Amino acid sequence: MNKVLPLLSVLCVLVSCNVSAQEFYLEKIQCEKAEDCDINKKFEAFLKDARAASSENHTLYVGTKVKLDALSGEINIDFPLKIVGSGKSQSEILFSNPVVVKHSLDVSMIRFRSHSEHVLTLDGATRLRINDASITKNGGACIKVKSDSNTAFEIDASESDFMGCRYIVHTDELNNNFDGSTITFSQLGADIRGDLSSRAAIVINSGSDAGTGEPRVKMTLQDSHFYRSECGSCTSDQFTYVYSKGHNNITIEDSYFENYSSSVSLKAENPNNVKFNNNLLTGGAGDDNPRVDITGLKGRAEVINNTISSANKELTIYPLGAIKESKPTAKIVTSGNAFYVKNKDEFKFYEQARGLQSSLYYVTFQQFTKALFTGATDSFEGIPVFPDNKAMVINIDGSSAVDECRVYNEYNEPLAVVNVNDGKAMVELKLGVAERMQTVMTRCFSHGVPMVVQEGSIYNFYVWKNTPEVKICWFKQSNLTINSSPSNWVCDTQAPQYSDIIFKSDIKYAKQCERIISSDKSERATIANEEKIVTLYNAISTNRACHGIKGSSGTAQVVKSVASIAIEPPPSIKVKLMSYNRTLSGLPLYTTNSLNIGLEASGVQSCDVIDSSGTIVHRLTESELRNTSATIRLGGPIQNVQTLSLRCKDSNGANVTTSYNNSDRLRFYHWASTPRVKTCWFKDGNGSRYSNSNNWNCDTSAPWGSKVYFKSHIEFATQCYRTKSNGQKVYVTPSGAYNMNEEVSLTLTNTVATNRTCIGATGSSVTSYATIRLN
Repeated sequence: MNKVLPLLSVLCVLVSCNVSAQEFYLEKIQCEKAEDCDINKKFEAFLKDARAASSENHTLYVGTKVKLDALSGEINIDFPLKIVGSGKSQSEILFSNPVVVKHSLDVSMIRFRSHSEHVLTLDGATRLRINDASITKNGGACIKVKSDSNTAFEIDASESDFMGCRYIVHTDELNNNFDGSTITFSQLGADIRGDLSSRAAIVINSGSDAGTGEPRVKMTLQDSHFYRSECGSCTSDQFTYVYSKGHNNITIEDSYFENYSSSVSLKAENPNNVKFNNNLLTGGAGDDNPRVDITGLKGRAEVINNTISSANKELTIYPLGAIKESKPTAKIVTSGNAFYVKNKDEFKFYEQARGLQSSLYYVTFQQFTKALFTGATDSFEGIPVFPDNKAMVINIDGSSAVDECRVYNEYNEPLAVVNVNDGKAMVELKLGVAERMQTVMTRCFSHGVPMVVQEGSIYNFYVWKNTPEVKICWFKQSNLTINSSPSNWVCDTQAPQYSDIIFKSDIKYAKQCERIISSDKSERATIANEEKIVTLYNAISTNRACHGIKGSSGTAQVVKSVASIAIEPPPSIKVKLMSYNRTLSGLPLYTTNSLNIGLEASGVQSCDVIDSSGTIVHRLTESELRNTSATIRLGGPIQNVQTLSLRCKDSNGANVTTSYNNSDRLRFYHWASTPRVKTCWFKDGNGSRYSNSNNWNCDTSAPWGSKVYFKSHIEFATQCYRTKSNGQKVYVTPSGAYNMNEEVSLTLTNTVATNRTCIGATGSSVTSYATIRLN
């Protein structure tokens, strides 16, 4: 895990991606479209590239809790895959769609959950391995093997938990194509939600044809703990933990079957060989059901050193269970089986087996032990709740024969070992905070022999923070934080009218919540996390007030959260000229080569700045629109009024109307800082008089009595005058706004000299002289 290689077609930046294995972090996978890359898209991108290199081994690391709820159809694992978490209490992957394994799959260090009928379905799969993981389902099968896959399979699960499944493994009727299949379970903890529709936790159905030679399926179950949750709606309590039909080998050793009522630990029909050794069976009721029931044995059965304890007054004991209708060559061995029952007058032994060898039984009358739990300050849905600052106290009270009790969590991990003196002991546990329900299991022993814990063997509880955590939020559908952790949510406060918006809540450690309608009115709100889509017609404001648990003081804290979203105004933009030198005829005047505009934009995606000729002179950037100002470079100074206009669009490409401060565009002057003044005399017939002033060819003399012409060309001047010989100033009257250009004619009889002095916008002045003489 030191190196994570990226997706072949999406992220591959290596010189060569031709490697024998690929490793990925699910949360870090990138998509082709970065703006649409939620966890579902990341997983789809992974599947796409993994299938493109299906011969390679792929490892998918999942570091947090992820929910894959927007995928389509079956999720087919048709390439070799490992899914690895960072610990089954930290990492979780939840599928809403069926997961069908068609190649091989390894799952480790993660909680694997599903909302579909089964968690994992094997259809042509060659291998399924589960290690240090948790497979969780509310009903259905944890592992389903389809008969039409016609492929021998290998299932290997160790140090793992199966929680809430109706079946741990369920096979359809297997034909001879499945010969040589193996199921190996070691160090499992299983909480089975069994009812009448599921006759067993493990169902291995090899069909009515028992076959010959090697067994069809070899199943081994070792060092495991099975518990069946109660089924209040069931009309009968008979239940089987392991059911085998057909030519199979079954080995069950060193395991604990915590029976609920009249459960059967093993029922085998027409098996090849059976071993049922060193197991503990507790909690059976008084009934005539065998705890081990073998019919039609073909080979050898061993039922050795098992312990059966009952909390009931009467128990019909089948030392081996019923082993009957066996082949004449079958060998049946039993010895060292012990029975712990309550003090009573009568109980029965039954043996219904042929070829029985070494029968030996022990019967002990016992008192039963209780594990009593204190320290909870409240309850939630009938389950005790402990505040995070208070320890759980377990008091052991029971049989004086008990010398040791052990406490485990729901993952079968040891939490405490308690030495018991004269049937009494006490231990304190400080358990971590978790929103989910937790479980501890208490097992007691007398000199190593398991004893029945009549009360408190399984204890469900919560450890919650004293203060609820409440966060509610409105999102536009384009908000990329919607699929992130609630701590990273960025709520939207505005959205376009009639758009679809999303409400989400994240509530933890709350017993109940309300929505406050007015000062004297409220209504109950769900404490479950919500996610719903609504259409925004008018502004919405909602709230949640959530109550926590009662702490040691006996009071509960209330946390309130409010989320509001208003109608987003239609896209608009206002623009105005800024930072000009002065005004001229009421319009801004610039003497630099750029001008600044101020912007007030809402919902605007892009803008072009256009001059009077229709040429785009500037494109406003997103930063400029966000920062409310922009600098526009100008061309050369021009005497006349200049104009600029904006052409803007919203995110949908629709035009956005621009407001220009009581005008239809930006109007301004762009002048040089110094006036430009040129004066000239022309003889009659000098054609340059009609050309651009840059091409004037002035005359300096003319004949007496000839007609001559005086012209001036003046730009960027606010005022002009000529100075007479006596110093008097004669001001030029402009023709039109700031047009100081003149043209006069006269008959030349003497030398004529004249001048023009012009003042610019910044106060600078320029004087030009022109003289014509008699020649």
